[in-house]
Amino acid sequence: MKKVLLGLLAVSAISFGASNSGDNNLEKTTGVPVEVRANVIPKGARLVLVDGNDNIIDKLVFDHKNIIQGQTHAMTQMVKVRRTDNGALFASGSKDGTVTFSAIPTINGKTATANDNNFPLYKDLGGKEEELSSTLDFNNKPINIDETGTKAQTMVTSTVIAKADQEEGLYIGTGTFTATLGEKGATK
Repeated sequence: MKKVLLGLLAVSAISFGASNSGDNNLEKTTGVPVEVRANVIPKGARLVLVDGNDNIIDKLVFDHKNIIQGQTHAMTQMVKVRRTDNGALFASGSKDGTVTFSAIPTINGKTATANDNNFPLYKDLGGKEEELSSTLDFNNKPINIDETGTKAQTMVTSTVIAKADQEEGLYIGTGTFTATLGEKGATK
């Protein structure tokens, strides 16, 4: 009788596609959405910011992930300015020039005017904003480029400082990172 019962169970398990892998509740397949994007831009005398691998930067993102209260976290990325055709930054035969990098945060929906490397992050607490200290450190002094120079670069370090009593949650800071070409010896 037991043999018949076991045989019947085995046949019904096989016919319904079940298998005895030892973990009956574990799914055998998992997945995530896939998205592939490409934005084709014209080649020529167009300035772009690129990363250390010469990939054009659409948005300079420093994702610090999870930071424990009372800790500081820093991360660094290379940023370069160059032309899309890899030509000289300044027109052929022109005089030498400079490249100046800057980062201007957006605070309370308004673009800040100071460039002191403070880059605050904010969290909305139902009408009251909580601030998280953050800085962006990079070379913000003019970099001399001769007439054949094709790029200028700086390392950008984002540092976030979470106080011991920092309100938990997601904080975001926005702004603009720029590279500006200028005349050698010119002052702002």
